Amino acid sequence: MNKLIHSGTMLLALLHPLQTLANETLFSPTAKNMTGEWGGVRTDLRRHGYDFTLEYSAMTATNISGGYDRDKTLRYSDQYILGVNMDLEKILGIHDGEFKASVNNRNGRDLTQDRLQDPRAPVIGSGVQSNYGRGQTWHATQFWFKKTGWDKKLDLKVGLMPPGEDFDNNGCFFQNLSLCGSLAGHGSGVWYNTP
Repeated sequence: MNKLIHSGTMLLALLHPLQTLANETLFSPTAKNMTGEWGGVRTDLRRHGYDFTLEYSAMTATNISGGYDRDKTLRYSDQYILGVNMDLEKILGIHDGEFKASVNNRNGRDLTQDRLQDPRAPVIGSGVQSNYGRGQTWHATQFWFKKTGWDKKLDLKVGLMPPGEDFDNNGCFFQNLSLCGSLAGHGSGVWYNTP
């Protein structure tokens, strides 16, 4: 009986913080953030200069006909991105200073390599699933410091950043890699596009 009371008390203690989240509408299409404001914690962090992000994207592709291997198949790939953006003016008093760090993880199979392209040929930089490639592991994507000066007419940025982050970025409005991201990162084995 004593063990039951102890377990019940522990359960109530663990569930108590959820009471503040009960008033939030999670996954609401009108909310600014998918997971809400975390009982005000997210708003407080932002006010102090910290903005955390978690992104997820998934893509499926199939070949109906054609390609090197003509078997019909479906391939799935996904990626997770964890990041933090810091307003260094709020945190350290550095006027117009910003720091950003992010890592990403890619998983799955690629239709281009599995079915469309001859495996004996070199890998071309344009796959049909833009979130596949560059290894199926965690990668540091961004780790940079930026200082803006001269009335916001000059940005000085130092660190690890994808080539299409500031220039040559055409967005990503379709999952095919040739229509997504910076051209410099498509065929290069050195520079990687931002995920």
